[in-house]
Amino acid sequence: MARSRGNARVLAYLLETWEQNVLGNTSADEITVEEIIAQRCQKIFDDLHVAGWSERDVREFFAGISLLPPPIPLDELANALGWSDSQVRSAASDLAPMLEVSSHGAIFRDEPTETYIHETYSKSADAQQAIAQRLQESQSSSAYAAEALPHFLVIINDSDRAFALADSQDFPESVQSDFGKRRLILARLDAAFRLAVKSGNLDRVLELTMRLAQVASANAKGDQFVRRSAALAAMLGGRDAYRRLFNDRSGWRGARSARLTVANCFADEADEAALQASRTIGWINWHVEQREDDQPNPDGPTASDFAAVIFQAVTEGQYEVADRNLARWSLGFGLLPVSWTRG
Repeated sequence: MARSRGNARVLAYLLETWEQNVLGNTSADEITVEEIIAQRCQKIFDDLHVAGWSERDVREFFAGISLLPPPIPLDELANALGWSDSQVRSAASDLAPMLEVSSHGAIFRDEPTETYIHETYSKSADAQQAIAQRLQESQSSSAYAAEALPHFLVIINDSDRAFALADSQDFPESVQSDFGKRRLILARLDAAFRLAVKSGNLDRVLELTMRLAQVASANAKGDQFVRRSAALAAMLGGRDAYRRLFNDRSGWRGARSARLTVANCFADEADEAALQASRTIGWINWHVEQREDDQPNPDGPTASDFAAVIFQAVTEGQYEVADRNLARWSLGFGLLPVSWTRG
């Protein structure tokens, strides 16, 4: 217990490595989550080297999963890295449980892992440029590559590519609607604008501001629809709509988890829906416990957020949980419940 300082993740690690770190080690030094993550990543590094992968390939893999927008479809990750699907799937499985793969793609299960890998492996200039080039070449055939590239260029600070992309009228074959094209144009303009501001290119900033304003006002309606109709978005929009929901952090702190709860229920992702429902309940209860003076944002849970949690419980057949939470829900839908339960 002393070595874990009560951290559940470290305790689980000590149980897994009982003979090595408990029976065979009398040290009382604290083990941190960061150390555990570093050890697992190093083991994956070593295993991939033994399997014949070069240092460059391994670093590109870690750079890719840390820089590409989640969730990352494994076939798209393979294209971005120039690897085979089997190579990517093997590497992704080796990262479990730090990296979780669902039908929507790969995503880090927790923030400490994502932070460690990003800080450790994302700054390789060679890997960044190699991935950027492959994304650019895949734009005509891959909607994910077209959507990921602007964001990626901002992260790696590649203003030359971003400025050229802002003037591009090339779109993936699967994106031919006015709405789809407008959304890509907005992402490209936004990336160029950010980098123009960062570089102090005021002439380009002024030009991009005018173009951004025209496109952004039209695109906002689509974002509002996806945000308000998570169920329809999940059923009809596929990967693209789910990715937009995943990256949409608007509203109060628990709004994103509530939307993802509903979306995953309709996408038959029961485990992910349960996880997001648990997070929603956590945020609801956190909001209840805050004093008004302590809340930087006056917004809080809405009827839709409460309903998302109850809906998830019903889909899992947890009728008693749904009933208990319904009993805590005020009649006016405006007053917060005292405390909501997970099960």
